[in-house]
Amino acid sequence: MNILQIHTDLASGGIQAVVTGLSNELVKRNKVSFCSIFEPREGDVFLRRLDKRIPVYTTHKKTSGASLKYLWRVYLLIRQGGYEVVNMHGCLYYYIIAIFLLHGKTKFYYTIHSDAQRENSGWDRQFVKLKRWFFQKGWVRPITISVESKRSFTDFYKLPSRLIYNGTPKPLVRQIDLEKFRISSNSRILFHPGRITEAKNQKMLCHVCNRLLEEGYDFILLLAGENQNQSIYVDLCDYFSDRIQYLGERNDVIDILGASDGFCLSSIWEGMPMSLLEALSVGCVPICTPVGGIPEAVVDGNNGFLAKSVQEEDYYLALKRFLETDEQTLIKMKQNCIRAFERFDICNTAVHYENYYLEL
Repeated sequence: MNILQIHTDLASGGIQAVVTGLSNELVKRNKVSFCSIFEPREGDVFLRRLDKRIPVYTTHKKTSGASLKYLWRVYLLIRQGGYEVVNMHGCLYYYIIAIFLLHGKTKFYYTIHSDAQRENSGWDRQFVKLKRWFFQKGWVRPITISVESKRSFTDFYKLPSRLIYNGTPKPLVRQIDLEKFRISSNSRILFHPGRITEAKNQKMLCHVCNRLLEEGYDFILLLAGENQNQSIYVDLCDYFSDRIQYLGERNDVIDILGASDGFCLSSIWEGMPMSLLEALSVGCVPICTPVGGIPEAVVDGNNGFLAKSVQEEDYYLALKRFLETDEQTLIKMKQNCIRAFERFDICNTAVHYENYYLEL
């Protein structure tokens, strides 16, 4: 098949990780191209990780905001490429012209990487009726990424979707020394990789960790990720110390996960977070809020710890349970993490996508 994967960029983030992993797996058996709406930059993390057999195209967009010029460029790119399949990942309005003019020749798929209500809370809100019409006509085939994502899509659009779980490749983990961060030989290392945003809820995470440190628990929290909200970052600075450290943006997240004892995710909302799947793949025990598809990947007490809600007290209790769990039990939980990862292996995800692409 001749397949085009298309997203806004390949800079950093969960969607970019999914698209890159999926493209790299699909190109083993298909002709695959990628289109970046925004002009790629030299430092884009996932641009460097994209298989060299995959050509990268762009509309050369450099700033946010709507313009018919870029919608037309997307249409021309798809028409000239002669693609059998176009898989869009978010921001459907960029593809409106292409869908209208090419739906009879090209099969369009749209992967929703969050819940449908939240996806349509921003710029997409203006195009809800048009999106629903595309789905109803069968011009665009929707793909959801978790049971919760599928439920929200059905509730919002009153239409069915195809559920295909996000996937990530089995990692090649390099040895990394985190001993310099330990205060004592018994200090457990917790790691939170994620862009500093309201959704990731780092302020609550740091406050909970600060409470537990004041109670005498021996651990270190390392945070890494792009600072996308300066106001939140300024508030986080009040917590930074030798026990809570911000490492900035990193390109060795999987290596840090592999050397950490626990993976912290305190999000207010999620789709199916790639960082969680990466944590499972290396046996890093997750301590998470129960949002989005997380409860479909983490079984409380088996391969991780689930808070009862997104409230601070519930996350505090979940993290406290992790810190009070003995080493032998944690070793078993790490093994359970690796077993749980198998259903999220990118090889399986790609097969499900291919099978859907081939359906009439």
